[in-house]
Amino acid sequence: MVTRVCAVLVVASLAGCGDDGAGTTISTTVPGTTADMTTTSPTTTDIGTTTDVGPTTTSPTTTSPTTTSPTTTGPDTSTGPDPSTGPGTTGTPGVCGDANIDADEECDDGNQEDTDACTNACKNAACGDSIVGPLEECDDGNQEDTDACTNACTAAVCGDGILGPGEACDDGNQEDADDCSNACASASCGDKVVQPGEDCDDGNADDTDA
Repeated sequence: MVTRVCAVLVVASLAGCGDDGAGTTISTTVPGTTADMTTTSPTTTDIGTTTDVGPTTTSPTTTSPTTTSPTTTGPDTSTGPDPSTGPGTTGTPGVCGDANIDADEECDDGNQEDTDACTNACKNAACGDSIVGPLEECDDGNQEDTDACTNACTAAVCGDGILGPGEACDDGNQEDADDCSNACASASCGDKVVQPGEDCDDGNADDTDA
């Protein structure tokens, strides 16, 4: 019988194995060695369980914008043409004489001529404004029609139908033989005008003539 003996010197453990050919393994301990060295696996200290939660992803908070519906109050009645202004006006107060017709102006001809159709106050020339405008003979600025300037801004004359200064009558016609002569004098004997009821009128005071 041949016996194979293998001896293995292991630093960590010493063991031997053999096979006698019959399938028998013989262990041999080498003298002076430690037959069985216990190999101690290094101790791993569990320092705690680490839970891998991965990178934390914070979803951005989306805030929907607040939409305020406009308040509808109906049509704006404050707008529209200014009834105080006419065509061609700017609708705002301005300076008289700048050739622009503004809200408080009747006209603006841009000049300093006060006797034309537009006064220096930017008003249309009118009888009674105390300014002798175009087509006016006079303008005394009052409503007295029996003075030297009538309410039509014409000089008082005999025959205008208005009893003016120095007139005894004014019938407004050119009939000299009626009760009011063309000199605006009441009919009388001696006025050289034969009025109704007179056969003659020589205009003198001589009672011995014809």
